Amino acid sequence: MVLLTDRNDLDDELFATVARCAALFGETPEQAEDVAHLKSLLARKIGGLVFTTPQKFKPEKGETEFSILTERSDVIVFVDEAHRPQYGFAAKMDGAGVMRYGFTHPLRRVLPNAAVVGFAGTLVELVNTNACAIFGDKIDAYDIA
Repeated sequence: MVLLTDRNDLDDELFATVARCAALFGETPEQAEDVAHLKSLLARKIGGLVFTTPQKFKPEKGETEFSILTERSDVIVFVDEAHRPQYGFAAKMDGAGVMRYGFTHPLRRVLPNAAVVGFAGTLVELVNTNACAIFGDKIDAYDIA
């Protein structure tokens, strides 16, 4: 299982919370330090509770392509704050002429067989940032009204 958050402080907070109650999970949670560490954590044959940020889903230094981190089909990725626009598919050129992608672009490439579940407080439905188009249909909706 991979828990993906979009900010280091949130990654640290969630990791610390889960680490305090690791006995309940029967797994020792791991927090990926970099791309190589993330790849080694996902190289396990079975199990694993991995915390990471999408910044680690990038080509390694000197590479231009996203390398597959694992082809396991039993990986479930839980994406926090899935409504945020940085999870879009499309590429945009930055001021230096470099193509930049939303985090969903590499996520689907580095974990091609993973099931991906997005959690969103507010679903955003804009061109290139439609959470349902990126993560699939809603499983459930909590409506306070």
